[in-house]
Amino acid sequence: MRMKTRRRTAAALTLAVAVGLCTLCAPAAGAINVAQRRIPVAGGMTHSVLLKDGVVYTWGSGAQGQLGRGESVTASETPAPLEDLTSVLAVAAGYEFTLALRFDGTVLTWGGGDWTPREIPGLTGVVAVAAGQADGLALRSDGTVWQWRQGERPWPVRDLRHVAAVAAGGAHFLALTFSGEVYAWGSNTHGQLGDGTTQDAPAPVQVPDLRNIVDVAAGYSHSLAVTREGTILAWGTNTYGQLGDGTKEDHPLPEEVKNLTKVSQVAAGIESSMAVTRDGKLYTWGYGEYGQLGQETAQISQTTPKQVETSDFTPALAAAGPHHAFCVAENGSVYAWGRNRNQQTGVKQDGTNSNINRPRRLTTGLTHDETYLTDGLAEASPWALPELYQMHALALAPPMLWARYGENVTRAEFTSLLISVYEPVKKTTVTYPSAVKFLDTEGHPLEADVRKAHHLGFVDGVSETAFRPDREITRQEAAKMICAFVTRIQNTSQPSTPKQPLSYYSDATEIAEWAAPFVEYAYENDIMRGTGDAFRPLLNLTREQTLAMVHRAIVKYEWTV
Repeated sequence: MRMKTRRRTAAALTLAVAVGLCTLCAPAAGAINVAQRRIPVAGGMTHSVLLKDGVVYTWGSGAQGQLGRGESVTASETPAPLEDLTSVLAVAAGYEFTLALRFDGTVLTWGGGDWTPREIPGLTGVVAVAAGQADGLALRSDGTVWQWRQGERPWPVRDLRHVAAVAAGGAHFLALTFSGEVYAWGSNTHGQLGDGTTQDAPAPVQVPDLRNIVDVAAGYSHSLAVTREGTILAWGTNTYGQLGDGTKEDHPLPEEVKNLTKVSQVAAGIESSMAVTRDGKLYTWGYGEYGQLGQETAQISQTTPKQVETSDFTPALAAAGPHHAFCVAENGSVYAWGRNRNQQTGVKQDGTNSNINRPRRLTTGLTHDETYLTDGLAEASPWALPELYQMHALALAPPMLWARYGENVTRAEFTSLLISVYEPVKKTTVTYPSAVKFLDTEGHPLEADVRKAHHLGFVDGVSETAFRPDREITRQEAAKMICAFVTRIQNTSQPSTPKQPLSYYSDATEIAEWAAPFVEYAYENDIMRGTGDAFRPLLNLTREQTLAMVHRAIVKYEWTV
């Protein structure tokens, strides 16, 4: 689901964030739709967790503290909030524990014997989380991945860089890079690492021959990947047909799932698989004894994908617990089905805990108000709040620009912001030459975005071979970049010389000659103006100023994303 017009209501904009149909970082060419999708619901072995307006709701069994509501709450039939936990961006559920990512980039955990949420030490700048059987994963905004077991301190996963998304299985783990490659580590008993062997790997190994991957998911001992073209590749154990190739034979290398195209997202239970297509259809396959396939009747094994009946809603995202499943509809409603012994589906059915074969709507929907994002934006300047809110709601604020809004923005960060808007507006994937232009961007987390922007003509280096990605940007540099960006989208010519002296700015003589036409263009088109009667060309721009400026361009030119 994409935003179809900038005139969407505030409630609808908030829904777009909570449902998470967004790209949090501007990805490289091979991974245009790579997204930590912030799916607002997740399932553990016997419990579930849902995110609504930044507040966490839990239900099911709390025997190990996984509900996070203290030792007195060991079970809950329906979703109930953790009242003291707000400003949460994402949730994940391990088998008997829960994770919550807060707006400030820290992570809370509870369960596994801990009854109340506690902050995981040493984790900052986190933009996404994943939970497996007993391990948690955190993806930081610098593209690194950190891992931990309940009660232990996180450690960095070595030899991983430029990671865009992570997934956790039973005891194996996947990382998807901005360039669309997949790395795997951990248990490999059934070939779930996809490297052609059954040998465990303590450090990540690249899954061979996978390119242009945009989404990944991990079951207990099988793995799924979606290509940019919309096909699915699967590998690992196949006892119940969870690889979807029509057989029950394990595959230590990726094999294509049969008869399934135009896929946008995948999810995996212990031995089951799910896929949502771009045209709003839901498919399942694999193990279904508890009704987790969402079909009319439960079945032990289904070796090829079968569409789930969803005539009363349009699927947008899927999430899988070990033996139960969820689907988020386009309108934000959440549907659940599958094993329900501990009321983990959250669906009321006259006090019984029988399994549910078909999707049923949760009584707690995802209706949103405007407090969710403004809570997280509390540290921003009051003047910037409305525009920052809209940028987050439109899912166009890259994670490196979350929080600390008064800090100066770097050249690479501003470049990344422009690319994160350009691609959805133009509905294209930007490709670029393989030759590296700026040597000081090699290995930088935002290298791909800088190379894209240079190829499009948004940015120049400070020399033939240097870009200075971490140097704070000046106002006159930003004027040139934003004007080049706007004229590229609008298919108009860039300004070459000022039409007249910049007499409206008292400090016009301080504006560099190369910057003058862009400063004039920005002024005349109300894209970027000075403070009072001065432009202040050598001052730096803050994060909130750049986000607000780009939002004004989106509104002025009525771009749709």
